[in-house]
Amino acid sequence: MGKTKELISKQTDYSRCGVQAVMKKYEDSAEPEDKNRIGRPRKLTKFDEKFLNVSSLRDRKKFSKDLAQHLAASSGCQVDPSTVQRSSVRNNPCGKTAAKKPLFQKRDRKK
Repeated sequence: MGKTKELISKQTDYSRCGVQAVMKKYEDSAEPEDKNRIGRPRKLTKFDEKFLNVSSLRDRKKFSKDLAQHLAASSGCQVDPSTVQRSSVRNNPCGKTAAKKPLFQKRDRKK
């Protein structure tokens, strides 16, 4: 290339660290592509998460334990209820079961 990282960063308006990362990727594999991520793979697929989201919206009072059993029966994917809770927090704006309506007391009924 012949140019320094600082000069390239000034010409392209990217940070020096960003230019350095792209150059290192290119030196390693001759193409500046992202490598596969490391770590534990996800248990739920996008389809499973969408299925859980739709199921929870159909019956708002269903618990995560019931949703996990429903998912296991339909797709065969055994998950813990806490996984279902994390999925619902990611996908739903509220991510909780629906609350009951408040019970009216006698003094409120008179009004």
